[in-house]
Amino acid sequence: FETVRLRKDGTPVAVEITLSPILDGIGQIVGVSNISRDVTARAEADAAREALLAREQAARAHAEAAAAT
Repeated sequence: FETVRLRKDGTPVAVEITLSPILDGIGQIVGVSNISRDVTARAEADAAREALLAREQAARAHAEAAAAT
C-alpha cells in the first residue's frame, strides 16, 4: 500500500510499503518483514499528469464552446 511518512527532519515522503510474513518451521507467523520504497518521484509525476489532463480537458471544452458559437 502507499502512504505518506515523515522524515526525521519533518518533511513528508510518499512511500510504498510491502509487508511479508516470516514463518517458522511449522508455518506459524513469527514476525513480519517490512520494505518501504520512496515513491515521491512517481507521486509527483502522477500529480503532474493529472494537472496536464485537467488543463487539456478545460482547453478542449473551451475550444468546443467557441466552435459552437
